[in-house]
Amino acid sequence: MSDVFVARQPIFDRERRLVGYELLHRSTPTAVAAGHGDSSLMTGSVMVNSLLGIGLRQLTGGVRAWVNFGRESLLRHDFDLLDSRDYVIELLESVECDDETVEACRELRTRGFTLALDDFVADLQQYGPIVTQAQVIKISVLGETEAQVRASVTRLAGFPVKLLAEKVEDKAMYEL
Repeated sequence: MSDVFVARQPIFDRERRLVGYELLHRSTPTAVAAGHGDSSLMTGSVMVNSLLGIGLRQLTGGVRAWVNFGRESLLRHDFDLLDSRDYVIELLESVECDDETVEACRELRTRGFTLALDDFVADLQQYGPIVTQAQVIKISVLGETEAQVRASVTRLAGFPVKLLAEKVEDKAMYEL
């Protein structure tokens, strides 16, 4: 059997309870980032490694796994291989909003999946159809000022979604 590498980033609720792990592609045991490459291949690697290589329960301890999906993974319906009770589909910020992606988002929602939007900074006019399908929107707060974070929250206030701050690195940002 070959070596399998998957990073996991814990996801906490506001009471600091563990509610999930974002599973991330890694090519070596010392890699700290996925690197640049085909997002579809990286998603496939994470799915295969979490399902077959390591085992989902071993990786997550029973909390939900969050898996990044690029356009190709979404349009191919790679989510058909996953159980909606165990996985959250996290749409990468690079995915364009068009009829095909919106329809695929509707389909995964119909199948019971939670849809999260990763590092969302897109134009709401253009991405509104995908935003209306999402249940969670992740906002990166690393390096952001309080005013910038508040502006992001205000911009998304009209949508019935949970906001998830990511890259919270210190107590001051956590408290904000």
